[in-house]
Amino acid sequence: MSQIKSYGIIVFRREGGEILFLLLKNAKWGHWDFPKGHPDAGEDELEAALRETREESGLTNLNVIPGFRESIRYHVDIKGERPEKGMKEAVYFLAESPTDAVALSHEHTDHRWLPLEEALPLIQFGNARDLLRRASEFLGTGAA
Repeated sequence: MSQIKSYGIIVFRREGGEILFLLLKNAKWGHWDFPKGHPDAGEDELEAALRETREESGLTNLNVIPGFRESIRYHVDIKGERPEKGMKEAVYFLAESPTDAVALSHEHTDHRWLPLEEALPLIQFGNARDLLRRASEFLGTGAA
């Protein structure tokens, strides 16, 4: 079974003393998630995460928060144009955005900036909800 890697960023911004997290709605599968994708040749983890976030959300000039690197693992069995089968590890970093202006790629149909308690119910997968809770705790905002 192959080992598949992807890299992403949990993006947040501050608005009126509140932390809002960015969720993107996947065009193909319909679930809400964080920007992530596969690395290009020669990229390190953070370079891949920043590029994927830029490509999927249009966000640049992100302030990466030192000390946060979390991963989730899950089995994938995707057929079609870009097949994947095996155990996938998605590694995430945490970064603050200076803007709320998102420009979605073709991979997503919608986006939302939400506080933790509103973001959690939208996230379909438990491991991704746990990841968002860990990010929130890392920022000192508590967990819902």
